[in-house]
Amino acid sequence: MKTDNKRVRAYHFSPFRHLFAARFLTVLGNGIAPIALAFAVLDIGGSASDLGIVVASRSIFNVLFLLLGGVLADRYSRSRVLVSSSVVAAISQAVVAWSVLDGSATVLSLTLLGAVNGAAAGITLPASSALVPQTVPGKSLREANAFIQLGVYSGTVIGASLGGVLTGAVGPGWGLAIDALGFAAAAPL
Repeated sequence: MKTDNKRVRAYHFSPFRHLFAARFLTVLGNGIAPIALAFAVLDIGGSASDLGIVVASRSIFNVLFLLLGGVLADRYSRSRVLVSSSVVAAISQAVVAWSVLDGSATVLSLTLLGAVNGAAAGITLPASSALVPQTVPGKSLREANAFIQLGVYSGTVIGASLGGVLTGAVGPGWGLAIDALGFAAAAPL
């Protein structure tokens, strides 16, 4: 699309801006969560092995559900898949945050909820990647993909830094609550 010989940039398309913002919020929260979760496990008396089990459950289910995410993204509305998985991730992370804040968290509950959150994240990635070409014209696709990757890398770095600051300042439960809010804010976008 050209207007007066000027190229219309990817960020001029509101569907792309919404997708970018949702992806950035999700990645930002996923940068905060591991830092907060590590301290949450240690705060409840868990060992380094327990922390490994909690983190591994999320990672394993994330990988296992990538294939299912691709199938769902091909068969159903990609935006519906993204909204649904964001809602599941927000709820599961909110339950984690609540249990950490009220002191009822256990290694088992964090492991199970981590698996749910990992599954939701695994379902999200194929739908999110496949949705980018639907938000911009073909001429802007390369730029759109570059913006998405910039958001992913920035969100990861900023999220990890923010995770350390939040955990140190207000505790791991609040860091996890902010992650849940990020997923909730991403759903309507």
